[in-house]
Amino acid sequence: MNVLLKKISFHKSGKPRRWLLRLIFKKNLTVRPFSRKLAYKKNGMIRPRFRAFTRKIEATSPEVISANQFIREEEAILKTLLPLESIVHTWRSKSDPSKLFTKSELQKEINKALDGTHSGIIVSVSNDNYRRVTGGVQLCIEHEEVQAKTNGFTYLQIHPWHALPRLGHICEEPDTIINLVINGNDLGCSRMSTLISVVHGFDEARIEIVIHHMLGHLPEQITELIQASRRESCLFWLHDFFSICPSYTLQRNKLSYCGAPAVDSNSCELCVFGKERVSHSLRMESFFRSNHIKIISPSEVTAKFWLSKSNLIFESLVVIPHVSLKFLPRASISKIVNPEPIRIAYLGAPVRHKGWTVFADLVAEFAESDYQFIVMSQKSPEIDFVDWTNVTVTANEPNAMSESVSNNQVDLVLHWPTWPETFSFTTFEALAGAAYVITNPGSGNVAAAVQETGRGIILDDEEALFEFFRSNAARKLAEGRREENSTTEVIQNRSRMSFDSLN
Repeated sequence: MNVLLKKISFHKSGKPRRWLLRLIFKKNLTVRPFSRKLAYKKNGMIRPRFRAFTRKIEATSPEVISANQFIREEEAILKTLLPLESIVHTWRSKSDPSKLFTKSELQKEINKALDGTHSGIIVSVSNDNYRRVTGGVQLCIEHEEVQAKTNGFTYLQIHPWHALPRLGHICEEPDTIINLVINGNDLGCSRMSTLISVVHGFDEARIEIVIHHMLGHLPEQITELIQASRRESCLFWLHDFFSICPSYTLQRNKLSYCGAPAVDSNSCELCVFGKERVSHSLRMESFFRSNHIKIISPSEVTAKFWLSKSNLIFESLVVIPHVSLKFLPRASISKIVNPEPIRIAYLGAPVRHKGWTVFADLVAEFAESDYQFIVMSQKSPEIDFVDWTNVTVTANEPNAMSESVSNNQVDLVLHWPTWPETFSFTTFEALAGAAYVITNPGSGNVAAAVQETGRGIILDDEEALFEFFRSNAARKLAEGRREENSTTEVIQNRSRMSFDSLN
């Protein structure tokens, strides 16, 4: 759209001008047939600029939407949902690497890293390259790598060459090709059997196996790796619920939280992950029976949930939060700053299971209000009526997000996940930045953190959320936050990851 046409069609705020709305919508607020391309994207989703108006239609006349064939986000997802094995076929289309380490070559490379000065080797099992992919699990691994160096260990992270949305299957690749990252540097590729053989040959070096994720791996080969290390146990992190279901955030058909029902439930039969979950559960049970697994949960609420839904055999379970917060009185009371308007933020990747669609609906509904909406993430979101701040959190800059929250004087952070978060870095980053958090009862450790600190509010559902913003309640909560921040400072401490558990 050229600049002149954009000025004619939209206000500076991004709101469509009245003549454009009349062109697109009939009096009954249905979209005119010749205007559908203006109102909808090719995938059938409503364009963000018109989302607020379609939401009003939904609230007043749902039958009109049906007649107009309005495609909601859920319907669009279902229409494009592929069978799990079709997704696997697409992902596995990547050709194998041209070079694979031999045993002697890999042994030589690892010996170089050891250099006779290290206490041992941490072999970290995960699903992708934590140096190239951003996310909570990747940040944990990056931080653990730093801790390994501090504690005199070589850090060897492995992840499958072929990324998969489930466990690897022996029939498709009996010996997994893995990428190796040593002390943060890409080393190359080898077969898993080659690494197992190398690990078995280290008679004197202490080798610890830490499992962060098993996506794409063969659990049978990880068992061989653990046995080769000559350690009686390995550490297993509950970053999500992959040990229970291949849909690791427990989303039935990638749409709604299922609660991890019985494997033979009707819910699983209707889910794209249901068939895979049967063999997945059997292989996980075998893996846990074959090894001495020490479970590490990042929160109490996650430990309780996992114990209630899992029948896996394990040696021990400890809770090690990634971050802990202390709220201390300020040495001197700071002046209360009252920026206008009230600032509402979304932190992190704009994905559905983190509550992005709810935030986008909130923005559309209150675009013309006195609220200011901010998104803090690595990539710019495709949404109008928000301010975007580029933020990337790394082990070298672990406080980047909390500092951005503080610097932008954010009042409230909306974190509305569709599953019980196991920890939620963004929740603690919001609290560390002196913001309050708005969430729902099913958000796991998000709700637990809000309840424990008293810094935020837990609302029953989306209807209660929108009413919260329509009323004066959001402003009152924000004013309470500002007053609290004037007298209290927040101190955060980070764990040493697996080193808080290793003897």
